Amino acid sequence: EGVLKGLEEKGYKNGENVTIDYQNANNQSADSDQIAKNMVAKGYNMIIAIATPAAVSAYSAAAGTNTNVIFCAVSDPVEAKLVSSLDAPGGNCTGTSDLLNLEAQLKMIRAFLPESKKIGILYTTSEANSASHLAQLKELAPGYGFEIVEQGVQSAADIPTAAASLAGKVDCIN
Repeated sequence: EGVLKGLEEKGYKNGENVTIDYQNANNQSADSDQIAKNMVAKGYNMIIAIATPAAVSAYSAAAGTNTNVIFCAVSDPVEAKLVSSLDAPGGNCTGTSDLLNLEAQLKMIRAFLPESKKIGILYTTSEANSASHLAQLKELAPGYGFEIVEQGVQSAADIPTAAASLAGKVDCIN
């Protein structure tokens, strides 16, 4: 809705002077890759990709073409190798980062749970953003007296089991 509103504010209205093709890969990387390849093959001027997996698919499909890629909901676009840097993205790919303030999260946990020692971290093993967050948390945690206990997941279906495996071993799950 925000993208549509922004386009309309600049004079672009779906069905009038711009065509928007909504696609959803439902968190299936092979489908995401195929959707992006089809969009590039159809000669789309731009792909707006929401979340890291879609952005990586779009970036790969658009490499070496005139198709621009705009991403959002990507926590670490540099680590995901979508851009060279946030200040100077380079190439045909740019967007916005939703990078989390992990230090603020640790401060909040310490304030709400002053006796806590172990934080359970669920992370997606196949996502660069998730691995990057885990590494940052591991680096910051000792400064707040925390030990990080990690539990990787491959898909949303793995989350309940992974969370259950952390329960009782940690003071909170982040």
